[in-house]
Amino acid sequence: MSNECQILNDKKTIGNLGEKLACNHLKKLSYIILDKNFRSRYGEIDIIAKDGEAIVFVEVKTRTNLEYGQPQEAVDFFKLKKMAKTIYNYISLNNIRGAVRIDVVAINLDMTKRKARLRHFKDALAEY
Repeated sequence: MSNECQILNDKKTIGNLGEKLACNHLKKLSYIILDKNFRSRYGEIDIIAKDGEAIVFVEVKTRTNLEYGQPQEAVDFFKLKKMAKTIYNYISLNNIRGAVRIDVVAINLDMTKRKARLRHFKDALAEY
């Protein structure tokens, strides 16, 4: 395997690329990026942004193949429950009041064509 293929197949590199694409997408929608990769003992939030008056906690899932299904399918009830603990921690630390929501940005990368298909699911909790 060439070094270029190894770099493109590295999970962290793919995740970072997905988060960069998601940030660019959110900025085009006039979201204001407040924080990235917020970590607590409960987990990590990929992107924290402001959309109008709402604080939006964004989970980014990036896939290069469908071996494990569509990227958004990885954000199940258990993932959302874990995210909720991290979100509560962020809200407490930053004394946030008002509307909050969880969005999911799902990205399918076609590395051979160097293209990305991005889907944005607003208010992921509405699915449950």
